[in-house]
Amino acid sequence: MDAFLKQKAKSLKMKKQFTTGTSIHKNRLKGFRVLLVEDNITNQELVLTILEEAGLIIKIANNGKEALAAVHESQFDAVLMDIQMPVMDGYEATREIRKDAEFNNLSIIAMTAHALQEDEEKYLKAGMNGFVPKPATQDMLLNALWQELKNKDKSDIEEAKINASDRISAQNILDAEKEVLPTNLPGINIKKALEEFKLNAAVFKHILAGFLKNNHNIMKRIKDAFKGKEMDKLIALAHNIKGSSANIGAILLCEAAKKLEDASRDEKPEIIISELIDQFEAALNQVLESLKILDKTPEIMSLEKTDVDEIKDSLVLIVDDNSTNIDMLVGSLKGDYRLGIARNGFEAIDYAQEYLPDLILLDVIMPAMNGYDVCRRLKADYSTKPIPVIFITALTEADHKTRGFEVGGVDYITKPFNSDEVKARIKTHISLKKMRETLKNQNITLEERVKEKTAQIEQMLSGIIQTMGVMVDVKDPYTAGHQHRVAKLACAIAEKLSLSDDVIRTIQIAGILHDIGKLRIPTSILNRPGTLLDVEIQMIRMHSQVGYDILKNIPSPWPFAKVVLQHHEKLDGSGFPFGLKDNEIMLEAKILTVADVAEATSSYRPYRPAFDIEYSLEELLKNRDKKYYGKAVDACVELFRKDKFRFE
Repeated sequence: MDAFLKQKAKSLKMKKQFTTGTSIHKNRLKGFRVLLVEDNITNQELVLTILEEAGLIIKIANNGKEALAAVHESQFDAVLMDIQMPVMDGYEATREIRKDAEFNNLSIIAMTAHALQEDEEKYLKAGMNGFVPKPATQDMLLNALWQELKNKDKSDIEEAKINASDRISAQNILDAEKEVLPTNLPGINIKKALEEFKLNAAVFKHILAGFLKNNHNIMKRIKDAFKGKEMDKLIALAHNIKGSSANIGAILLCEAAKKLEDASRDEKPEIIISELIDQFEAALNQVLESLKILDKTPEIMSLEKTDVDEIKDSLVLIVDDNSTNIDMLVGSLKGDYRLGIARNGFEAIDYAQEYLPDLILLDVIMPAMNGYDVCRRLKADYSTKPIPVIFITALTEADHKTRGFEVGGVDYITKPFNSDEVKARIKTHISLKKMRETLKNQNITLEERVKEKTAQIEQMLSGIIQTMGVMVDVKDPYTAGHQHRVAKLACAIAEKLSLSDDVIRTIQIAGILHDIGKLRIPTSILNRPGTLLDVEIQMIRMHSQVGYDILKNIPSPWPFAKVVLQHHEKLDGSGFPFGLKDNEIMLEAKILTVADVAEATSSYRPYRPAFDIEYSLEELLKNRDKKYYGKAVDACVELFRKDKFRFE
């Protein structure tokens, strides 16, 4: 390991790896042998397809332990190593490989969603040669491999074919007839993914189908991990989805998974993690519903299916312990629906969780667990809760029907049943389910568009705010940077008081702009040393009102203009411009006032020298809950004296 570290002491050059043109490398890599170490099947198939198309010879390992065994059994020119894996992670596997001097020259490239410049030393210490970020495009992967392999001789290609039978092969997929995918589906940017990874439609369809198959019950696992406080498991599940969702173009799902992973890793409060799980679930459901549409057709869908075709593709689960009843229902429905059979409640629950049928026909009287209890348990599980349940039973009393609806059933059919009635009821409830799903997806898509537009507007607003703040600095060079320093301190106080994000955002904007009204005050007055005349003081005091007049017509969800108007008001009514008292003053303005006093008294002015920050703090403490909001004063003092806060 020491020899390897000396050999690789130079820094990893990530940007150089990623920007070299791919076309000149693709054919040159043909015949090199690569071990792909990746536990995520979606990522496996995507990377494997890219590498095999470039002529590389690939073997798969599902975790670090398998990778360690593989490098001792076969000869490889390079290893593509995932970092976060079960059994043994990428760091540990690399360290174990480097213990043997025989593998000092083996190129090991990390594949990770955390490929940041500050992580270079960590990869280097583990014994890795370089890294590519996830999602890794074709250009990234081939360029990274070329940087490591361009000066090496290829290993014996014949030897490389050993163990070829146990790896995933994409050849059959690549030979498939060309198909056409829709450009986008709700939650999935198919066009972008195809362009980045340079895949044909047949390959990508296979990868999408694999994502659906592998993740249809992921929410149950995530919620179970959260409920059981198994945070390591929750982090691993979110991390896994983060990588694979990015690879299929599900960017919003990737972002939701990243937020969930980061919050879980940082041990955020449970209420925050719970909210992030809900956001993740909404994004995941949108993607899975889109993939179900793709998966239900024998060919890639054109999104031109009729309602009748879509309903006939539906899966209906029949739950009954009586074979005669099952045979009758199967005989009636087999030409219209795909059918599943369960002969007791436990089988029904297992089947529903595994295959998520579109509707369940449920008998009531069954051994071990009756239909009401089955329905109750299905409705308690997030994944099976949306499935409509129709009770079919010989029980005709009104209280039995009422009980069926109370536990979550949508309909109640009595035996002996009429086949046409059963078909009509099934068609109605499946149609309603499809309509709800479509509406939900449309709402999610609309919400995403609103978020995008809101983010664009906020970005524009931020640019305008920063520009306006600079204008004040140019006007008054003696206080240049004052507004930004006040904003930073005021936000730090608000965070220490655990105020909401909206309150903190309001304080931040108001802080940056609180002296914008000084644009109308002559520079000769602002920069003049010595004592000001009363009329000049009155003119300066107008800046709060002027600032409000400038800002009040800017459309915004944050009331920063009003905060600017009140930022010189005092609790005892001695402030300006209106002499407001205590509860008449906005909380945001009270906090901004404390930050303004702390910064202003500790900074140089033409008419006085700068005071030490302790002087400013003592001034605030002396007037705590008299002129200045007590909790904000305490937070400010703690920031400087305990947390070592400093103005930049």
